This record gives sequence, C-alpha cells and structure tokens, in this order.
Amino acid sequence: MTLTELKGELETNPSMIKKIMYRNSTISGTKSYWFARGRELLSMVEQLGLPTLFFTLSAADLHWPDLFKIIAPNEDLDTMTEFRRRKLVKANPMIVDNYFLKRAETFINNVLVKKFKVTDLWYRVEYQHRGSPHIHGVLWLENALDVTNILEKSEEEQEKIIDYFKNFVTAFHPNQEQPPGNIHPCRKLLSEVVDFHEDLAEILNKVQRHTLCSEQYCIRKCKQTNMKKCRFRFPQDEEPEAKIGINEKGNVEFIPKRNDPRLNKYNAYITQTWRANTDVPPVISKQALINYLAKYISKSEYRQARIQGGGNGGTGKSLVIANIAYLIFANFGVRSCLLLGPTGVSALNINGSTLHSALKLDLNEDYKNLNGDQLFKFQDAMKDVKFLIIDEFGMVGCQMLWHIDQRLRQGKDNPTEPYGGVYVFKFGDINQLPPVLDSAPYTHNQHTMEKIGGKALYDNVEKVFILNNIHRQKDQVFQKILNNIASGQVGDESSNRHAGRTAH
Repeated sequence: MTLTELKGELETNPSMIKKIMYRNSTISGTKSYWFARGRELLSMVEQLGLPTLFFTLSAADLHWPDLFKIIAPNEDLDTMTEFRRRKLVKANPMIVDNYFLKRAETFINNVLVKKFKVTDLWYRVEYQHRGSPHIHGVLWLENALDVTNILEKSEEEQEKIIDYFKNFVTAFHPNQEQPPGNIHPCRKLLSEVVDFHEDLAEILNKVQRHTLCSEQYCIRKCKQTNMKKCRFRFPQDEEPEAKIGINEKGNVEFIPKRNDPRLNKYNAYITQTWRANTDVPPVISKQALINYLAKYISKSEYRQARIQGGGNGGTGKSLVIANIAYLIFANFGVRSCLLLGPTGVSALNINGSTLHSALKLDLNEDYKNLNGDQLFKFQDAMKDVKFLIIDEFGMVGCQMLWHIDQRLRQGKDNPTEPYGGVYVFKFGDINQLPPVLDSAPYTHNQHTMEKIGGKALYDNVEKVFILNNIHRQKDQVFQKILNNIASGQVGDESSNRHAGRTAH
C-alpha cells in the first residue's frame, strides 16, 4: 500500500488507525527509538553498575585531510578557502556522515577500548544545527573504582578515587601562550607530530577552549537568580589540585586540576589521537547519570508547567484544585484534565480517580509497559488529556512518580518529554502520611535507577507555593498545636493543651 492509498483508506475508514501497530522504536532517529535505547542504557547500569566515564567525540569535518581526499581528491586542503571547504562538506552529507561514523567506530574499537581496557560501552550519534555529527556515550573500564555514595567514603578512599580519575582527565594547559602552527592542528596526523608537548598546546587552543560566550550560543538566564550566565559554566575557577566537590545544583562532581578558566577538561591521549574536540568527565554519582539521560537521551526542554502546592490541612488546597479544574474544563473541555489521588479516599475528595486505575498501573512495585489493544485503548483515553492534577502528593513516592512519568509518555505517545508533555500540578502536605513501600521524594534514600529518576522529576519543579492560612480552625492556639504535631515539635505545653481538649 502506497502512502496515498493509506491516506485515502484512513479518510474513508478512520477506525483503521486503531488497528495500526506502531513499530517505530526500531526506526533509527525517532523519539521511540532513542527512548528504547535509553531504557537499554538503564538496564546496562542496573546489571553492570555505574559506568566509569562519559565521553564526547566531536567532528573536525572542515579539517580532516582524509575526508577531503575522498570528496575533493584533486584539491589541496591547505590552500582551500574556508568557503570552499564548507561548500564541499555541505554538498556531500552522506559521505561526510559515513566517514565520521567509520572513523568514530574505528577509533572507539581500536583506541579507546584497547588503550583504556573498556569492558562495555554505550553511545549515540547526534547532529548539530549545521548537520555536523558528534558522539555522546559512556564507558565501563576494567578494574574501575567503586564511586557509589562517594561522599560517605573515608578521606583515604576519596583520595584514591581522585588519584584514579586525575590520570584520565585534567584542565591544566601546558602552554597557554603557544603560538598557532603553520597548519590547523586538526589537519595533522598523529604520525606527523614531532613535538607532542607543543602539539597538545596547539590543539587545546584550537578545539578545547571556550573562548567566546554569546546569547546565540551559550548565554542563558538562570530561573533562580534571573541573571544571565554561560550554560557551560565558563569561566571556571582555577584549581591547584583535583578534588571532589559539589556543584551549584547540589550534585557531586569531579573537579580537575585547572590553570585555564576557559579550558574544557580533556584527556591528552584522546584529544591528540582523535584530532578534534573531546570531553571525558568521570561518572561519580547516579544523579550525574540521570542528568546525562535527561540531557542526551530525551533532549527535551522542560517547558510544560510543573507546579507544586503545599499547606497544612484546612488551608484550602482542595478549593484551589477545584478552581483550577473548573478553569481547565471551561477552556479545554471535560476530557482535558485528570484529577488523581494515590488512594481511594484522596481521589474521592476531589471527584477524581486513583493513580493506579486511571493510569493502568499495577498495585505491585513493578512497572510494565502496555501493549496491543490495551495500549491503544489507553492512548485513545489520553488523547485529549493536557493536564494532570494529583492530590495528597505527599503519599506518592519516587518509584511511583517514575511510573507515572513512564505511563504518561506511553499514553501521549511522546517518549522524550517528561510526563509525555502533560502539564502536571501536584498538591499535598508532606507532614502527613509518607509513601507506602516507597522512598519519599524529599529524602535521599534512593538506591535504584527508577527511584533516582523519580527524585529528579520531583526536584524539577517550576513553581512552588504554600498555603498558610488555616480556614478550618479559627482557634489560633489550636492551630499552633496542630502545626507542632505535624512538624514533630510537640512540647509539654502543646501536649497539655491538646489533652485538655480530649473527651474522657
């Protein structure tokens, strides 16, 4: 059946769309494809533990001599103008792409794997706006040190980890004043290098330094401070020695020795053999891996509303939910919003459904993807849903939140955006009942990838508001007693006053 015939059939028989089985998770480049590859990476982490290194290999497709021997065999690369080089690269995208893939595959298998004793690896190819490819991936190295819960390790163990990783990565420039050579360093073959110290300085100056910040490239406004800054955090402070530190987002990271505020961290062997921009940051926390997944697998901008409302009992959370739901229904229709709760009572209080029933989640702890007719029916039920309101969110744990996210991605057929692109509003009082058989998202007791993913979703909130005025109780003294009980700060005075209100 041709595309025209398929369109005609769908116009005369719209119900046919429900019988079509989507298999695009095997089609390279689709959202479902990369979502499936991301799940593969998660499975590898569960089986193998944390990888040792992230790695990035960028292309120097305007300078690699072997590439131009293929696309312009009768021209001299050194005398070719930049305009001519760009025109040739643009005119031969398939050759350039295949050359990069073959070069990268050969480099990974014959250099990275053998030199660094790689036991397992995972990577993906991405394309910049101008079409230039680059690779992002992770490596598992033989006899790598265990960095799990690194901050809880002894000072001696941390020093061993620092000594281990500083042999792989640094930000120390051997000669910042190194003048440029006669030819671009990316055009040299490693076999042509005479002075490796001089060559390293040249190639670092050309491909590893973040020399210019601009709003068109890296300057972004920070939501927390409303100040503009480089999204790559340049310039960075100089560091006399490598260390383990906490970055501005509160995540653990390896901070290499640095004498150049604008030098990207590098491995000298990898940079000089690859002959283009590289990056090899160590993996020292599960949170770093989750951030990697969010950035390089999903590739999604967190644009949809992520609002969380809190407050003690009687402050009017249910009234706020009712008013938000009314406005949504009035503007988008009655099927545009789901009102959900973790228990039957919480769902009943807002005229909604339970999370398990509405999102087809099993009552046990395991998450299972929907398939076949079950999936089609769920996607049909979700096709008009744009908003999700969860009450009593304090009872939703990290693993449950991860399951909600995964099911919404399935239901909206949008595997690359958090919650499938649905606008999520969460309400609750964390001073009340905690999650059952799950990790509370406001703690740091997450030991599986699902729970860490749920924690990342919980932390990624756009706005938080707290309702403070208790309308259910007018007695200020009794309000104080209730607040003290909720926060676990019950003194003798509160206890005695509460006992005085108790019927005997």
